[in-house]
Amino acid sequence: MNGAEARRLAEFFKVLGSPARLRSLHALAVHGELQAAELATIVGSSTEAVRGDMQRLVRAGIVARRRDGRSFVYGIARPSTARFLSHSAAAAGLGPDRDGEGRSDDGAQSMIRRLTSLGPRQREVLELLGEGVSAEDIAARLGITEATARSHIHAILAALGARSQLAAVTLARRHGFVL
Repeated sequence: MNGAEARRLAEFFKVLGSPARLRSLHALAVHGELQAAELATIVGSSTEAVRGDMQRLVRAGIVARRRDGRSFVYGIARPSTARFLSHSAAAAGLGPDRDGEGRSDDGAQSMIRRLTSLGPRQREVLELLGEGVSAEDIAARLGITEATARSHIHAILAALGARSQLAAVTLARRHGFVL
């Protein structure tokens, strides 16, 4: 490795030196392409902070972005970056060590387990949320009280670890549970 390569690699590690950016990268590795608001929901940060982190990661060539309507969608620029992240976590004693078998899908599998653990009524409510139906209208359609509909919505959010109805629907759609 020559001096220029060493400096570039040092800058790469410097950019990755932020726990917030690492959490965002991990979310992109698990979920694929995401908008800043979706990333913020997943990592528990503000949309503005995530946008700043994404700009820095884009400048470093670690994350790619593309325009989707009025928003940007972010994704990991190279598959080798996702593998590097997974192997680095394993080297630090975090998560499973796949010994070169490629990226772990534990995050996706965990979300699928969460989605399949929802009861039939919760899945029904989640489908209606995916159609943009309000809690009041969900109650009317299902013949339940609005309080019960809201209770189902809160249970869905808790089960999926989502901070909003939009985030829950986005996660469900991404994993094929809501059309």
